[in-house]
Amino acid sequence: MTLAQSIQAAEAAFLAGNLLAAEKALNAAERIAPDNPQVQALRSRLNYANQRRSSILAIGAAGVGTGCIALLAWIFAARRRRDPYIEVIVGLDKGKRFNIDKEVVMVGAIPEDGGTKNDIVLRDAERMISRFHARFHWKDGKLYIVDTNSYNGTFVDKKRLEPGKPVLLKGGSRVTFAGTCTVKVGFERRKKK
Repeated sequence: MTLAQSIQAAEAAFLAGNLLAAEKALNAAERIAPDNPQVQALRSRLNYANQRRSSILAIGAAGVGTGCIALLAWIFAARRRRDPYIEVIVGLDKGKRFNIDKEVVMVGAIPEDGGTKNDIVLRDAERMISRFHARFHWKDGKLYIVDTNSYNGTFVDKKRLEPGKPVLLKGGSRVTFAGTCTVKVGFERRKKK
């Protein structure tokens, strides 16, 4: 292939948008006459076109990536829009359900004492549940429980909690207060208002 034929093939492929074929033909022309002004001008145009194509692909990929990230964030946020509750499954209040509708919900055996109040009062015939037994913490879409130094302990799935140490709860977790009252943790989707 002559220089003129290589330049003509590179130019035709370039104008047709086939940058790969233009690159091959231009490489052949550069082997024949690397200092030819037509070859150098075509090389410059081809390099610019390749850079533009790379930029467009990168922007497109970034746009798709950003869109995917936004979609995933929305999905996870929607999944987190749920409200926790506990339901008594063992004890005097069996079947009773309590919503965890505040950031901190106190649980104990009495409604209040000296200005301190329990949001949830659990009854037990043996009087084993402490006056201020535990706290539920609802934060950033996660539910924790903290034993408040109760006398007879708080258990999550049969493991005794260390007083003052938060433990993450999941749907279906069983929390037992003083061995006499067990609640099941649940989450329900937040109702649209």
